Amino acid sequence: MDIHPWLCSNLLSKANRTDGIQWFIIFVFTCWFFWKWRNRHIFSLLGNSNYDPVKTVLTAARRWMQAACATSKESEKVQVFLAWEPPGNGQFKFNVDGSRRSSSGCIGAGGVIRNSRGDWASSFSVNLGKGQILEAEVWGLFCRQLSSLCRNQTCLATILLPH
Repeated sequence: MDIHPWLCSNLLSKANRTDGIQWFIIFVFTCWFFWKWRNRHIFSLLGNSNYDPVKTVLTAARRWMQAACATSKESEKVQVFLAWEPPGNGQFKFNVDGSRRSSSGCIGAGGVIRNSRGDWASSFSVNLGKGQILEAEVWGLFCRQLSSLCRNQTCLATILLPH
């Protein structure tokens, strides 16, 4: 079964819920949480947590929308210093990000995989055309999930390139 059309139709959907949350945001958070919960279940000795999946996904999507829509007048800016932290010895870490050039509206996403010493193992970048920063960030998350499934750049490139 080819999931590419299904993924694209959900990621490119312009549908909104009645509370204004865009469908593609809910879709991405749903995929991300399913992946997270699956990994927690497989790799953890913890029992089943009591959680409400719908509430968890919608809360994350609402917070994302609030952060994306906040203006400098509505919220106080706080400077946060970030630094890359290596994964455990013998493991890899995959960091992704999206970006938007405000003057042209062009968006893109990219990511890098590094080992526990910080050495480059693999990377990707993709030009996503014109759009909003939220779309670039969502595509970055999507590419991360795809690459986790594919395990190699050839598979990721095959999925992302137009057919």
